[in-house]
Amino acid sequence: TRRSSDLDSVRRDEVPGAIALNAVASRLFGAVGAFSGGLLIPAFGVANCYFAVAASYLLSLVIIGAIPNIQASRPKGSRPALRQILAGGASLIGSMPAVRTLVISAIACEIFGFSYQTVVPTLARDVLQVGPEGLGVLTAASSVGATVAVLILTALPASRRREPIMTGVYALYGVALLGLALAPNLTLATVAILIVGGCASAFDALQQTMIQLAVPEDQRGRAVGIWVFSLGSAPIGHLE
Repeated sequence: TRRSSDLDSVRRDEVPGAIALNAVASRLFGAVGAFSGGLLIPAFGVANCYFAVAASYLLSLVIIGAIPNIQASRPKGSRPALRQILAGGASLIGSMPAVRTLVISAIACEIFGFSYQTVVPTLARDVLQVGPEGLGVLTAASSVGATVAVLILTALPASRRREPIMTGVYALYGVALLGLALAPNLTLATVAILIVGGCASAFDALQQTMIQLAVPEDQRGRAVGIWVFSLGSAPIGHLE
């Protein structure tokens, strides 16, 4: 719902910038949260830190409540049944090669790329032996890299083709993950995860943008649903 609201608040030609700016905010405060977590966990314990998490959600609720109502575009006529909505989303994937390719690549990346997040706590504790403070540094480095990557994307003109950039990000993502796996100390692991976070964020923003630009105007909300559907493969990677 939040993703759809973001896109309903801008014109179609502003979609790439809106997605990138939203990603900047998310990644930047992800870094702040990671640094804070690294400091709060040793001081107050894991359980008590959830009070800080709850407080941040309450603050978000207040801010969201202050946003003016967004006029979402709604199709005329009666609301379709759920089965029709699902069939429509499936038809977009099946009939549009660009959407289908993006979905397949996203599923592969979710399973084999984004699943690195599951092992970072174990990497910090058992391999690098740096404790919660080191885990905070690694998580924050990932968010910093992500912020830098999406800031770069905000500077790209809307007319710039995203496909070559996506290809380069995909390849660099794999190389950076190998570097993280082989890092012998916290310093090199931080550098590797900085690049990993940047690639993950860039892939995320590029995929959203490319799906949005590939579908007709009246299918923008459905395109968000397709993107979220792609993310649904992530638990397979975390389980693996």
